[in-house]
Amino acid sequence: MARVSALRVAIIGCGFQGGYHAQALSNTRDVRVTVCCDADLSVATQLADQFDGCDATSDWEAIMSDPAVDAVVIATPTHTHTNLAIAAARANKPMLLEKPMATTVDDCLRIEAAARAAGVPILMGFKFRFAPAVLRAKQAVPVGRVLSGHTLYDSAQITSSWVSNPHMSGGRVTSSLVHTVDLLRFLTESDPARVSAEASDLLGTGEPTTIAATIQFENGAIASILHGTSTRSPLLSAWSFTTSTSDASATVFDHCRQVAVRANGQDQATFVDDVEDPFAAGMEGLAQAFADSARSSTAHSPHGRDGVISLVTCRAIEKAAGSGKTQKVEIPSQV
Repeated sequence: MARVSALRVAIIGCGFQGGYHAQALSNTRDVRVTVCCDADLSVATQLADQFDGCDATSDWEAIMSDPAVDAVVIATPTHTHTNLAIAAARANKPMLLEKPMATTVDDCLRIEAAARAAGVPILMGFKFRFAPAVLRAKQAVPVGRVLSGHTLYDSAQITSSWVSNPHMSGGRVTSSLVHTVDLLRFLTESDPARVSAEASDLLGTGEPTTIAATIQFENGAIASILHGTSTRSPLLSAWSFTTSTSDASATVFDHCRQVAVRANGQDQATFVDDVEDPFAAGMEGLAQAFADSARSSTAHSPHGRDGVISLVTCRAIEKAAGSGKTQKVEIPSQV
């Protein structure tokens, strides 16, 4: 059997998340990280030095025109995603695009339209869909009907200046709330229909830092979530979710690394992922999905539509929290 040529990937954005993508992809069969790019060349060089034969650059435009680059990971601050993703689409480079897709719904639609016109697949960086514990929960409860989520970060964990800047990140809460929304869509196999919410500015930032929301899905499923920044509970992990039906439930916890299942009135065995780093949960599966998508030029879930709907839902939650009124989730007809 002929050996598959290695997929040559460029990492654009070599900060926290870019490093995790680079490591996961370098551990993926027949994938090579060949270029690391960052506005700060020293940061790109530091990451590139971890991989054999990997170059460093601060020129992302050169990557787009380089025939030796097959696909790109875009892990830059959110406000830069639109220009980079549209350029990747026009250059025929399959892309793994970090969440949120963009800071505005209009920009999400521009990215999706450009990718569709060029026939270039987008894989969104919703890694938790690929966490083994989440997949075990999905196996136990294929379509959740009643769900709850608890995602509270310690305020000290939010150290990136751009994440705290709503113009750069799309909003302190929304920048990570999109993860929760996508995971709930995955677990319910349905799109959000209506949301209600309340918000608190615990940190005195002038914008919501914690949101409590209820999401009603098109298939009748309902979810209650608490998401944001506070002092984290010593008993509950930062990412904890329960999905259930009338006869089974699965609780994912420990930053999506463990799951406990109850079915037919009896507790089942708890599954524990062997990944040590909590931020690496789901990254291997995401990397493999990206490689498969890039090689086949086929959009795999979570794709661009998923990125659009997650941000649309978050904006509806913000509007509900600000108005005190239930909001309909208006999914654009273009997706």
